[in-house]
Amino acid sequence: MPHGLSTSEIAPYINENTPFGPVATEQIADRLLWQSLFDRENRVYSHLVQRDPAFVVGRRGAGKTAFLDTLNTDQTTLNVEINTSTAVAEMEDLLRAMSDLGVTLFADHVAEIWGAALWHGLLAALVQHPPDAMDQADERFDVVKVYLDDLTDDASRTVSFDEAMSTFCVEFLLQAEKRRTVARHPTQFAAGDMKLATVIRSVTELLNESAVGPVLLLDSIEDFQDVLDYHTRTIEGLFMQVGRSTQPTAPYRIRFSFPAELWHVLRAMSRNPLKDFGRFVVLQWSAREIVKIAAHRYMLYLEHFHKPYLDRSPSVARLNTDSERESLQLLRSALPATVNGEESIAYVLRHTQLLPRHLLRLLNAIWARGNNGAGRVKVSEEAVIVGVQDVEEQIVTEICKAYELVHPVADEVCRAVIKNLPRRFTDSELHRAYNRVGKGAVKRANRTLAERRLAERSHRVGVLDSASDMDYFDFKSMLLEIGCIGRQIDQTERYDIAEFEYTIPHRLAVGDNDLMCVHPLFSGVYQSIPDEGDTQRAVYPYGTDPTSDPRLRNMR
Repeated sequence: MPHGLSTSEIAPYINENTPFGPVATEQIADRLLWQSLFDRENRVYSHLVQRDPAFVVGRRGAGKTAFLDTLNTDQTTLNVEINTSTAVAEMEDLLRAMSDLGVTLFADHVAEIWGAALWHGLLAALVQHPPDAMDQADERFDVVKVYLDDLTDDASRTVSFDEAMSTFCVEFLLQAEKRRTVARHPTQFAAGDMKLATVIRSVTELLNESAVGPVLLLDSIEDFQDVLDYHTRTIEGLFMQVGRSTQPTAPYRIRFSFPAELWHVLRAMSRNPLKDFGRFVVLQWSAREIVKIAAHRYMLYLEHFHKPYLDRSPSVARLNTDSERESLQLLRSALPATVNGEESIAYVLRHTQLLPRHLLRLLNAIWARGNNGAGRVKVSEEAVIVGVQDVEEQIVTEICKAYELVHPVADEVCRAVIKNLPRRFTDSELHRAYNRVGKGAVKRANRTLAERRLAERSHRVGVLDSASDMDYFDFKSMLLEIGCIGRQIDQTERYDIAEFEYTIPHRLAVGDNDLMCVHPLFSGVYQSIPDEGDTQRAVYPYGTDPTSDPRLRNMR
């Protein structure tokens, strides 16, 4: 069968109801199928491989987990997945307890403790999944087993990665209480009669001799609320240790992914951002790359469920979805030529924020609306319009949810303000809307937040509280950051072309004299004021054109 998979294997994920498959890789249990759906032939993936980053920063739905998992599979012999939320929680508890004991720790000390804790995850991984290249009969390998057995007081079972780290934190506190030297020199920690420093020397020799390059994967925490509430030094020390793992002499590498929605906040928690984040990559997609992902899945759908159609249409069957140009041809063959006089693929793409998840969700919804029993290898104009309407609110809700920690009032404010704005507006018009309805929306949202905190008896302060002091500048910055509004950079007879922050690796600068536009997603969901008369133009987010890559343009 195509791609080495049977129809029965692929049917739970790609079928007549969802021809473009699941929107998140964690929904795919079968690893062979997951790998067949992952597109390695794109610039985002190539860039990550070349950079070999310590930090991978991406918006929710950008594919951070998929990329890290695939990079590990391709490049290393030993991959250790650390439960990030558990590790951070254990470290925070340890640091709080040590503070209660009166132990003074600086950022360097915390980074060293992080390093020692992460070593325990690696040691457990070596015992659980010893690499083929490593000689298990070597007495230095036995050193690791004896050390872990003494740490857990149980030689009858194999300790897990997370359990090894957790046990280390508990025992480390006990030893640091007796000997303050251990707190500042964590490798002096001992299990039984064996010091951690001795084990590290033995394992480092084994790793070097067997040419095994371990990678510790700290995957993104879905809910960073607790992390942001923790003492800064917990995250500060982690970032410092991740930065150190990029040194050529480091015994292991760390790859840590976290949401781009919190990039500015988390980076501010670093003691030395230039040093800690020397090797980071921001995941940003172009339109033609997400078109390739969708086309790759659609071809799988045709191969498994519409083979007779491909037999009758050799020009479609010959299309190669490794090619960006031919991927675009394939999607165009399945969509109507135009939607309301606009090219259909442009219509669909401008209702995304250039995330694979957005396009896949839209296309599945369009096909669901096009279910007319006629085989569904092509959908109607009506199906495209209604399918987009079905999904756009889900996408906007997901965007606001992703930014909830830094912009908890985003949804409430957008709901109040956007309906009072035309799709194209000036800074003065935005300021008037803020004064008339924005301030009130902020107060209502803050009141709701306060009531929720009271109900939860929450002690949380900090990031969420910043919304209560929101002035016009903060309000405008929030709308720009979530991609609700952008800066107009060009105009055609059909479109107002606008640049949005999600297409650039930094903040979008908008001057007082710049015209701004509401993104089509937010305009539809929050019902911005339509243009008057015959001057109606749609907003076309810059970068939506699948025949070019906006990241390759000349820098201004």
